Amino acid sequence: AFSDVYVAVLFDANDSIIGLIVDASGETPDKGQQCMSRDYTDKYIGVTSGKDVDVVSGASFTSWAIQDSVDYALANLAAVKGAA
Repeated sequence: AFSDVYVAVLFDANDSIIGLIVDASGETPDKGQQCMSRDYTDKYIGVTSGKDVDVVSGASFTSWAIQDSVDYALANLAAVKGAA
């Protein structure tokens, strides 16, 4: 099933990713919902691109949504910091 995937990217004072909160509860339980697990979201800690983390087997679309969200958050942070 396809649904909205919500992602919050958490940064520390040095602009490093310290965690992700993912709501993929509308996704298929044995597929896309795997992307909400701490085992998966912790892989994003410290990365500089969402593409640095591999997709979850069988949950490519959900994984890509998370990767894109991370990249968007990183770009947004850079834009906000540049405007300061």
